[in-house]
Amino acid sequence: MKTTNFVRQLQARASMARAASAPAPNPAEPFIGGHHHNNRSAAQASTSANRRHNQLRDQHDHQQEFLRARQFHQQLGLSSPLVGSQTGAGGLGEHHLDHEQHQYQLHDELVRQQQQHTDQQARQPPARDQLDLSFSNTKVVYKSKSMGQLLRNYFVLGLCKNDLLVRNNERLMKWSRRLLGKRLFEQIMRQTFYGQFVAGEDEQAIVPVIRHLSAFGVKTILDYSAEEDVAEEEVKEDVRADAERTKSESNYLADHSPLRRYQQSADFADRRKYLPVARTYFYHGESQCERNLEIFFKAIEAVANTTGNTGFAAIKLTALGRPRLLMKLSKIIDYMRAIEGGEPRAECLSELLERFNRLNQSDINTLDEDEEEMLFNLMRRVNRIAAYASQVGGARCMIDAEQTYMQPAINMIAMELMRQYNRREPIIFNTYQCYLKSAYDQLRKDLAMARRENFFFGAKLVRGAYMDQERARAAKLGYEDPINESFEATTRMYEKTLSYLMGEIERELKLAGMPTKVGPASGDEATQAVPDSPSSAPIKPAESAIDRALNASNSRRISIMVASHNEETVRFALEQMERRGIKPWHRLICFGQLYGMCDHVSFMLGQSGYSVYKYTPYGPVEEVLPYLGRRAIENHGFLSKLERERTLLAREILARLARMQLFYKPAGNYRPT
Repeated sequence: MKTTNFVRQLQARASMARAASAPAPNPAEPFIGGHHHNNRSAAQASTSANRRHNQLRDQHDHQQEFLRARQFHQQLGLSSPLVGSQTGAGGLGEHHLDHEQHQYQLHDELVRQQQQHTDQQARQPPARDQLDLSFSNTKVVYKSKSMGQLLRNYFVLGLCKNDLLVRNNERLMKWSRRLLGKRLFEQIMRQTFYGQFVAGEDEQAIVPVIRHLSAFGVKTILDYSAEEDVAEEEVKEDVRADAERTKSESNYLADHSPLRRYQQSADFADRRKYLPVARTYFYHGESQCERNLEIFFKAIEAVANTTGNTGFAAIKLTALGRPRLLMKLSKIIDYMRAIEGGEPRAECLSELLERFNRLNQSDINTLDEDEEEMLFNLMRRVNRIAAYASQVGGARCMIDAEQTYMQPAINMIAMELMRQYNRREPIIFNTYQCYLKSAYDQLRKDLAMARRENFFFGAKLVRGAYMDQERARAAKLGYEDPINESFEATTRMYEKTLSYLMGEIERELKLAGMPTKVGPASGDEATQAVPDSPSSAPIKPAESAIDRALNASNSRRISIMVASHNEETVRFALEQMERRGIKPWHRLICFGQLYGMCDHVSFMLGQSGYSVYKYTPYGPVEEVLPYLGRRAIENHGFLSKLERERTLLAREILARLARMQLFYKPAGNYRPT
């Protein structure tokens, strides 16, 4: 049989090995006839033994490789003329080389068939699980978790039950850092709270997490969550000066006037005081705002580069401008609403301020030169962020909601960004806090503006994060409590707002002639894609017939994110989708939960073909400690939900012990919708 290049290389390597193993010439000995005169017989015997040893070693290595290949072949059930006798010892010399050549030809064929098998798997539609509305099939909802991750999750949530630990989490973490030292403290945090709630330290470290989430049908909202440690007294001192300067304005306000919410108060200067579960930014000058701008740019780059055109970057406007400025702008907006009746008649914030300045009133001071410059810088920054997101492609921005005394300005800026950048697709999303009494009315007005101005409307619905502070502030400063009276009232507001938006989506689908009662049996048709490479980020799904029809008819003018950890709220949204004929592959409704929390809901949705996101923070260990403290507080605040998750985790841990799956390795073939 003809000798292959591979075998010739093998022979060359054997010759080199024999030469290397031969005894080296000794310069002190006389050289006769090409061999050393002394010990000639011993050298020849040694060379022959080394040659035989090398041949046997090479033969053994190649046979072991061939046996491993044959075993893999048998596991796959592939057809190949492999015969057990071909793995025998065989002779040496030319017969042995022919035999090895035959083995390696078969091995090459086996590798080719293996690659074909892998390619066929990649071309197959993504896996889909049957949706379980009880979210209690632990074998399915936790198939993305290793045993170690389940145990860590159970342990961390158990710590969140302890009232003493949660209330003093910041002090305890600082004390542990000093006692253990930086290195040991960070190692412990990575194995516990940090590993549970944070994806990694930087844009490179989070890539494996994003790919793992994507493999189980879950997408990401990225947020760089590093925070500065600001002393409470420093914050109060900054606000006291502002409060004294605006004291004359407050004296003109009637009791219970809505404008009283915009008073400065040192008692509420530190917005962390009432244990909010959302991040708090403090103003340290325009240079700090510029540094925050660069951080948001990096987050947008990370979204574009790692999420396969499916992710969001979370944007907080208090990181880009002075909160006091947002409060004053909100006061002006509410004042103009009161005198003009309803929404201000303005195309943008600058026009509203021009009309306000022409009023010649004395109740509210106009912006001074410093404030005008800060407003200019704020608008420049938010426009740069939105423009960058639209230019890099595949990145969208989620504008976070904040306290009610800043929210009118935040809302108006978000709508202005939508008007400018949501002309072809929803790049900017605004957030609506459904614990506010005004949530439904505000959303309806904003959607009416989007329809009137003909731009895409993106809305994230949340319950809210500042309830205790909002109520205490309203009582202290003498204005109406803006928060719904109960949890049930907030649930009704959430469902009312969500139903309204879904009704508008249903109406648009019908006007576009899209089928709302029939469709593919699964989301496969809408998610057929180029096969994902194991070393690449998720690839954007190819445009399906449904995509083309929706885009051509402009039926994606409303997009909703249902951001909730409440199972009943998620079930309500799913039932509304089914009733109104809004399918997962329409990609008009998505869901959102925090990374490391409510996984039994997130992964059930992602694995059953629904669009779902994890709010995924990242940053250095020491700089995300405040974020970790808020996650402990949030879990502690919903003990019934915490117990529900721990019960499911314990059930799956015991089930894996019974199934002898201690070393289970998660592997998913799901693709995000």
